Amino acid sequence: MKRKKRLKIIIFILLIIMVILLVNLISYLNKRKESAGRYSSEELEMIEENIDNYLSDKITPKGISKLYGNYKGENDLNDIYRSIYKFVNYLPILANKVDYNSVDSIKNYYDANRSEIKDIFGISNLEEFTKLIENLNEIEYKGQKFIDSQIDSTTFKNEKSYFSFDIKFNFEKIEKEFKIKLNFSNHKYIQPLVYYSIIEE
Repeated sequence: MKRKKRLKIIIFILLIIMVILLVNLISYLNKRKESAGRYSSEELEMIEENIDNYLSDKITPKGISKLYGNYKGENDLNDIYRSIYKFVNYLPILANKVDYNSVDSIKNYYDANRSEIKDIFGISNLEEFTKLIENLNEIEYKGQKFIDSQIDSTTFKNEKSYFSFDIKFNFEKIEKEFKIKLNFSNHKYIQPLVYYSIIEE
């Protein structure tokens, strides 16, 4: 009789210990699961800093997800985003230094800044540069602040040398649409890597 009672007490104690261990294990697993989805403030700060560093020399337009499925070339799409950044940041310089209505001003600026214009816009002749200036004049761009840009995926065109599409730029207080064609090289050996051209109707 004493033996049976002792056995029942031992089984009861073991059951209590097992229940306590099971409750502790469940609690530990829940805490671990909760913390797996959280970041410390230091980690969040580091993630934000990495994103800022990545975007510091790039502008990513709306609609970029469609580029990834359509561009079949061998160049890095980040080159497009860097080019858009340079493009947007150079426009206020043009607005301040070029008299849109003066043929001489346009020509003199082009002659003095050929290599920079070629590097930023991929434009290598006065005629194309003049078309760009005329387009800026038409939308009444005077250095207004850039808001955002958007890719028109319906205009994707993949040719042997270049992948091209229309891109729209939005600026503060400009109602008229500013759209230009962006041409992105399909191969590393084809230069310029990016060039902009006026959309001919």
